[in-house]
Amino acid sequence: MHSDGLNTVRELVDRAIELGLDFLAVTDHNTNTHHEDLAALSDLPIILIPGEEVTTYWGHANTWGLREWVEYRCADQGSMAAVQRFIAEKGGLFSINHPKCVGPPWLFNGWEGFQSMEVWQAMWRFYNWESLERWDNLLQRGERVVAVGGSDTHSIPPAEPRHPHGLAEPTTWVYADEASEAGVLAAIRAGHAFVTDSPERGSSLVISADENGDGRYEKMMGDEVGGGVVRFRVQVSGGFERRLWLIADGEPFDIIPLETNEATLDFSLDVSGRRYVRAELRGRRGRPERGEVVWAMTNPIWVAQE
Repeated sequence: MHSDGLNTVRELVDRAIELGLDFLAVTDHNTNTHHEDLAALSDLPIILIPGEEVTTYWGHANTWGLREWVEYRCADQGSMAAVQRFIAEKGGLFSINHPKCVGPPWLFNGWEGFQSMEVWQAMWRFYNWESLERWDNLLQRGERVVAVGGSDTHSIPPAEPRHPHGLAEPTTWVYADEASEAGVLAAIRAGHAFVTDSPERGSSLVISADENGDGRYEKMMGDEVGGGVVRFRVQVSGGFERRLWLIADGEPFDIIPLETNEATLDFSLDVSGRRYVRAELRGRRGRPERGEVVWAMTNPIWVAQE
């Protein structure tokens, strides 16, 4: 209710707790007046992350972890770069939002310098393949941008629904060293994260790597491995009658039909000359003639560059 949403902050937080979320970021357009509401709810069993959706005529971007207002009147690449520097100096995270035709799209010339990108916003069929393609293009150029998902929720019951999806659709999952705001944001910075369609439908997807051959698979999403042949492991939940896509540098090198709900797949790959390896879980949803959607996706494991 602080910008264009129909719910109180308390209603959003209560729903997040009901869904079993461990953390929730709330970002209103060009204001931080909701931060006071979040602070008043700090005793609840959930990590609440304050933010702002910096909303311009040329694109939107989220800040996370700041307790102050961020300038949004950006009319060119220079002014947006100044906002980037301000957020970096304050220790916040900055993420490009919904860079797709129905986003609204990202029209600034610069894509560099952002720590993360909302690669998946709302339901997958809301043109998220466009954001995915733009993200993959950045990764291939050597930009280590972390993929996150955001529901962009503007209304949930008891307010009148404005869209067919709800809070946490999609959901960003992180491997955090501690259960705190700092821990969650550090995990996102590190790329220790994957995204699924929701917290309720049982999908998960994790890729790890055994760089030194000791069987420990000590490297996870966001980490870096050296060149040569590397052993990888992908762990899937919610895979029945879906397909696992294994992707390197934007191109699938294997697509594996899954016949069980839970699956663990090990494979070796010569990563010499490549930049990254990641995974997606794809499958049918709704009418079969509409093709597959993404049910889950990982961030990349990076390959060290000489």
